[in-house]
Amino acid sequence: RSTLDPHSFPTRRSSDLARISDLYAKVDISVADKTSSISISAEIEDGKEGDIIKYALTSPDGTTIATSSVKVTGNKATDLFEVQDAKFWWPVGFGEQPLYTIDAQLIREVSLLVVI
Repeated sequence: RSTLDPHSFPTRRSSDLARISDLYAKVDISVADKTSSISISAEIEDGKEGDIIKYALTSPDGTTIATSSVKVTGNKATDLFEVQDAKFWWPVGFGEQPLYTIDAQLIREVSLLVVI
């Protein structure tokens, strides 16, 4: 356990903070081709020019399938992932229920404003 000196951190104003306020995915599938197209969109609260969203799509077995970096435009960042040989969710009794995971990180260049 370490003790933190509160004077060793730069001062931040609430206007410098941003967050992902909503994250959603629209999925289109082709069972015949075993493919899926996933449109991922993040809405950003208090976004600024230069903010970036980093997306990562992970398969049901934990393997990272795809990553991307998208500039925030108009408080939104959208990207499209194409999944080949996709594993589909089937109703109970008809097959497996594999889950894909989408991670999103909001990245803002940080500049040191105050040193105490």
